Amino acid sequence: MFGVVLLIKNHTLTVRLSDIEYKGIESASKELGVSKAEVVRRFYWTIRVLFSDDLTLKEALIDGDVDYNQPLSNTLRNIPELLIDMIERGKRIK
Repeated sequence: MFGVVLLIKNHTLTVRLSDIEYKGIESASKELGVSKAEVVRRFYWTIRVLFSDDLTLKEALIDGDVDYNQPLSNTLRNIPELLIDMIERGKRIK
């Protein structure tokens, strides 16, 4: 059995947010049932994956026929799945 050990150093970051930005993070936190810090981490990875130069539209879409009139959330594969797939294929996450 193979294992990977990640040595992760945590950092604290202070940011200034407008009321709208804070309420958006707070709302997402309640909807997802996670902390506000976890919401920010998820936003970060979503942006990193979706705006990666190494991710094609074909790779990002759910397999099968795509109805281009559906909401984007219904046609994209989920972000953790995309991230894992990109890492396994040796794609760079910029």
